[in-house]
Amino acid sequence: RDIKIMNENEKYRNLKKKIIKSKMGSLVLFQVEGRIRQIILNSGSTTFTKIANKWNSSILGILTYFREFSKKNRNCFSILSKSEEKIQNRIKTSFNSKMPSRFPLVLFFAPKELGGLGMLSISNFLIPDNDLKHKKLGQINENLNSSFQSPITSIPVIINFIKNWQNEFEDSKEIWGDFVRRRIFFKHQQRNLTFEDIEDLWNKGIPRINTLFQKERELLAFDYGWRLRTIMEKFQIQKINPFWWTVRNHDGRLWTLEFYKDEMIKNLGGITNILEHTLFKGTYFPTWEGLFWEKSSGFEETLENKKLTHAQRSGLNQIPNRRFTLWWSPTINRGNIYIGFQVQLDLTGVFMHGKIPTLKISLIQIFRAHLWQKIHQSITLDLCRSLEIDLDKLMISSIQKEQVHPRKSYKMNSSCADIIFVSKRSWKIYKPSLLTPNVSKFKSQCDIGNIFWVDIQLRWGDFDSHDIERYVRGKFLDFTVYQNGLYPGKHGLIIGIDLSYNIFSGYGFEIFGLGQKIWTDLTKLMKSNSALYILRDRIRKGLQLYTSRFSESNLNSGNYFELFQSGNIWIIDDTLFYRVTVHQTLVGNVKTKPINGVIIIFLPKNGNLILRIISSEIWKQQKRLSQLARWRAAEEIFKFLKTISINDKPDQIILLRKTLIDPLEIQLIEYPNILIKFSNFKISFQSLLYFKKITKRILGANECETVIFNLYDNWIDTVSEFTAFSRLILILKGLEVDCKQIKQILGAGLEKNVKNFFWPFFTNEEWITLEITLKDLILESFATKNKIDSASLFQTEIRDIIFGSYTKTPDLARNEETCLQTVLTSDNTGKKITTTVFSTILKNNVMIVSLKKNFYNIKEMSKLLKKIEIKKFNKKSDFECHVFPRNLLKKLIFNPNIILTTISIIFGKNSNSVSYVMEIRILLLIPQKRKILERIEWIPFRKLNIFKAVKFLGYVIKRERKANTKSIYNFPLRILNFMRKILILKKNTLLVYIRIEEKKISLKCFKYQINLHFLTETPILLTRKFFGLVINILNWNNLI
Repeated sequence: RDIKIMNENEKYRNLKKKIIKSKMGSLVLFQVEGRIRQIILNSGSTTFTKIANKWNSSILGILTYFREFSKKNRNCFSILSKSEEKIQNRIKTSFNSKMPSRFPLVLFFAPKELGGLGMLSISNFLIPDNDLKHKKLGQINENLNSSFQSPITSIPVIINFIKNWQNEFEDSKEIWGDFVRRRIFFKHQQRNLTFEDIEDLWNKGIPRINTLFQKERELLAFDYGWRLRTIMEKFQIQKINPFWWTVRNHDGRLWTLEFYKDEMIKNLGGITNILEHTLFKGTYFPTWEGLFWEKSSGFEETLENKKLTHAQRSGLNQIPNRRFTLWWSPTINRGNIYIGFQVQLDLTGVFMHGKIPTLKISLIQIFRAHLWQKIHQSITLDLCRSLEIDLDKLMISSIQKEQVHPRKSYKMNSSCADIIFVSKRSWKIYKPSLLTPNVSKFKSQCDIGNIFWVDIQLRWGDFDSHDIERYVRGKFLDFTVYQNGLYPGKHGLIIGIDLSYNIFSGYGFEIFGLGQKIWTDLTKLMKSNSALYILRDRIRKGLQLYTSRFSESNLNSGNYFELFQSGNIWIIDDTLFYRVTVHQTLVGNVKTKPINGVIIIFLPKNGNLILRIISSEIWKQQKRLSQLARWRAAEEIFKFLKTISINDKPDQIILLRKTLIDPLEIQLIEYPNILIKFSNFKISFQSLLYFKKITKRILGANECETVIFNLYDNWIDTVSEFTAFSRLILILKGLEVDCKQIKQILGAGLEKNVKNFFWPFFTNEEWITLEITLKDLILESFATKNKIDSASLFQTEIRDIIFGSYTKTPDLARNEETCLQTVLTSDNTGKKITTTVFSTILKNNVMIVSLKKNFYNIKEMSKLLKKIEIKKFNKKSDFECHVFPRNLLKKLIFNPNIILTTISIIFGKNSNSVSYVMEIRILLLIPQKRKILERIEWIPFRKLNIFKAVKFLGYVIKRERKANTKSIYNFPLRILNFMRKILILKKNTLLVYIRIEEKKISLKCFKYQINLHFLTETPILLTRKFFGLVINILNWNNLI
């Protein structure tokens, strides 16, 4: 009976365990389905990478915890595979299509480093052979030799790369035992255990061995209840944590995905096959190594902190999706999807297979400004020039470049000759064949002739159809056999260039030696052609894919000294190119009339100012003049370059306006050696219009002409080019700020036409004093405009202000601090007020302050904090004493402001033990704005619950000053006069004055006596017995 009862009990227990397991399993699967549904519903305008990351984190959290359940339960596998399909369909619908051939598996499962989404796979997807056709033959042969079966063509499943818990625990015992033995062995040998000694055990064991070697390892022993706390956090924090059962600091990373990643790349055909699906070859980078993705563009960073509408924010999120679409465009926009449904993009030879609006926008942006047509013209010209060298060898008497229609380059159904070769003798012409680098000895002659044509065809290939040899052969048969081309003779050659894969080929008749010559010239052209360089640069910028090598940066405050190094450099300003006069008609409308404009070209090395004056006649019978102006400006610069000698041509052109970059790049295709850069400086060349000799010359010109002035006079004889340039910038900026005052500073000689001199004559000593006054004038105007103290500006900020590149607003500079913890308090009416409490930990404060101005060395300041000057008083029973917490003092000292003098409010209460001691408990930070400071007295602090236990004491004045400047707060009277200007003082208002110098910190306390209108000094002490609270109220407008 007992045995029977025991068996029944065991059966009951087993049944109970199965019921519990099944209930847990169904609950887990229900949560998984809910989480996937939530990801899909919340991904309205999120990026594809964010959706994939959410999928990866949620799936890893489930599979790494429920390891045995996820492998054995069939229902789990089916639900997870359906969820994976839903995630992929959500991404596909963003492209306005769900066709599987448009979205092969490589898009979803390729690693992020190669531009893919890096999704983790649950289902065993089969990879079509078509997607592996560019797999290396050597890799296929290896697989065939190793096993007689076909090579692996399926996506690896993540479950197979995660160990069972049983195996994990068994391995952990062995690994930790091995680690203990090694540590004992090294201890006996009196040697330290290094990473090389335990490299094989580093990411193994539970917890992982590497957790013993982290920075916070000593604190982990005191972190009690961490696992329970992370489990309970899901009831407090709204954000979902998929790894709720583990903490990285304690357990380490309990899964490894390195082998999974390697297996995924191998099964997708290797790196070469993955990159064949992408626009990598269009960038023309020689290798994938050393490339990196820029996380966000400058445009995204500028808009990130701005107030945007929901539609604007969702549009900003689409920028990474646009980059992803462009990167995989050869695969997404492939030819074998729709048959007969093709739309050609305007002014290009790109065909869209279906509607993909994001890709269309990217491609139109790449080929803007007629770039497709310019590439065709540039390649034709370069090929003609290179063939002119070997005319005698090829028995060519003349090379003629045909004047073709502008649309010829992207008209795909008919064609004509681009280049015609004419010979006085007759050539032996061989039968049509593919263009090869080697001369074949077995070619059979078919005809004789003395006219030979070359037709250059551009195309934009895709993954399915970038076989350029097949394309060229088809075009040759179409245009010659079926007579769809207009050619001067029957013998010729068609050259095809694929711009998306940067490959070329040719098919047609051949003259002995011509094919080899064209092949070698085209290989050089593909590397050095300037129009192709513009295209590749635009593709790289569109993808934000850059090499780790040094790249040319814009002119800024860090590299402007390069203006005076070797090479001829031009600074060009086209701001005054299109100018108008505004007058009012009799009806009352405002009408504009164009007047003479000018392009300003300045040479910083010798001070030459070249004014390219433009007559107003060029604007007659023209429309959209403001848009046309930048193209006309680029044309005028190109014309001027044609007129000057080779030695005078620039090596670099620095533009002061970004709008001129694209037109000038297109115009200067013939000058590939000229580097075009943009300047972050706003040099005030417009100030030159204040001079009558320049304005008269510009307005009096009846036709386009060029005038040259020298703005350095005789400065270079006595000072360097750098000093002369800086002096000129100061004068021009000063004229922009206050023209009348600058004329008074420079003297009456400014308007006089001094012979051979542009500026009045001064000695070097006089120029130095003038430069200081000019600098002070510019900084004063900037400080008054932005309501800041000019003495608090850094040297780099002063330089940026003078050069016009200081973009940071004073409000942003003052409110640069980051909130460490926010507290919601409420007033008596129940209205919620957000307060920000700053951490008193020194490390956090130093981290914030390191971005600020007037920040001294941390070590020196820490030493000074130990030796603070406090005046000693004799003890009196009736004399009130104030106690100041040290943490509040640290907060004030290690948190310097852009303004040298700052005011804060202090609150406190009487000490419980000693009646005459007042404890300062709260420090309230105030925005240093006059409107707020003037109305501080009317702020009802009693409404805030946090101030109910304390009373208002007074103010803390912190003053930071430089070593050589005299302080204005040496006497109590001066403090009083200063405070009266800003604040209304009451009886017994406390004023704590902190003065920070380079070698000392002094602390004084004063009390305002309203009867005497004077400040009396009272004793103050520092303490560590209690901590004060620092509060920063964010919404002051609700209080005032």
